Amino acid sequence: MLGLSLSAFTTLHVVISLIAILAGLIAMFGLLGSNRMPALTFIFLLFTILTSVTGLMFPFEKLLPSHILSRCSRSPASRCMEQGSPARRGGFTWLRRWPRFILMYSCW
Repeated sequence: MLGLSLSAFTTLHVVISLIAILAGLIAMFGLLGSNRMPALTFIFLLFTILTSVTGLMFPFEKLLPSHILSRCSRSPASRCMEQGSPARRGGFTWLRRWPRFILMYSCW
């Protein structure tokens, strides 16, 4: 756990998660208002992936639904980061927004 105590690691995980949620809420309202906010969206996606990764680093005895959801949410986050690249921009921007909204919902 990165050489941290369980308490310190939990605090780090919660802080990362709160940053992801806050950035995601701001980016989501920006997307609803047709304001892309690419830097904030990138921060949301990056910290969402970090939340999933640090969540899987906790000690566990058996596979739980949270582990499965964490592994499943990393793929859409990676796809959203890829779709936001300049090479992939173009039409159907409303189609690219929905995975981000779904990913934001999975954070809760």
